[in-house]
Amino acid sequence: MVTSAEVGEFNIARRFLKEPKQVLIVCIEKRIQEKTLHYARNLCQRIGATLDVLYLSNPQKQEIAIQQCFDKLLHYVKKQTTITCAVMSSVDGLDITNKWSITDCPLIIVKT
Repeated sequence: MVTSAEVGEFNIARRFLKEPKQVLIVCIEKRIQEKTLHYARNLCQRIGATLDVLYLSNPQKQEIAIQQCFDKLLHYVKKQTTITCAVMSSVDGLDITNKWSITDCPLIIVKT
């Protein structure tokens, strides 16, 4: 396993060590996938963090609505300074690779 400090991401490593820790689990579906919840819970236990659940509702089930939910998620994560990392299940049709980097928060996508 490679740590954040070993790959040159010192700000992320420093945040893991010094600041209050909070893992954000993001749910964009009807329910949180068991595998994703298990991963987030184990991560919280390992780093001594609390678990925060953010449920994004998308009643229309359209790609545009899902992207709007993700944009709101980006805004939320940028404002919250205690979030150490975010965990979410993979979502088909959601382009997150370019936009997430503006948050300065690691994103873990659990393939279900």
